[in-house]
Amino acid sequence: MLTTITSSILILLPLLQSIPKAQIASQIELNARDMTLYKKLGPFVITPLTRGNNSVEAAEAKVRQFVWNQWRERRRAYASLTIINIEGEPNTASFFVEPDAKGRWLMFMMQERYEVGRGGFAYSHYEVFRYFAYQVERIVPPMGENDRVEIKNQEKEPDPSAYRLRLKDKEGRELSVF
Repeated sequence: MLTTITSSILILLPLLQSIPKAQIASQIELNARDMTLYKKLGPFVITPLTRGNNSVEAAEAKVRQFVWNQWRERRRAYASLTIINIEGEPNTASFFVEPDAKGRWLMFMMQERYEVGRGGFAYSHYEVFRYFAYQVERIVPPMGENDRVEIKNQEKEPDPSAYRLRLKDKEGRELSVF
């Protein structure tokens, strides 16, 4: 068992070392804010060595519940979740709940992906997606393309693994579902 873990670490080590120490966009966003004003959750980092027993789903549920509660209560918040795949490629989702320059509350979600080219490191690339959501809805997970149903007021708080958050822009267009 120990030999298997040690050999897995040795195989992953060169790939993990290729990951930027601090992903550029995340660092810029964090430095642009007074983070002492924000309630924080995470960062969660799930690696191939720590993955198991639904660890990804559990971390996503914690982040989902945290950002939903902060959004609903209009409190500044920050949460971060990084999932590293077996190839050593990180996928980071960062969430900021905050007012914009005009005082309107928004949820800023940023997703960063670092992908290593399968033909070697020469083909590696880094992508950043940014979403500014002014509407956030709790929905049940989709069964089909049009099966997303908004969760209305409930007396009992639903299990965060049983719902997703739908992020919409100012015009009500869907940006992302987390």
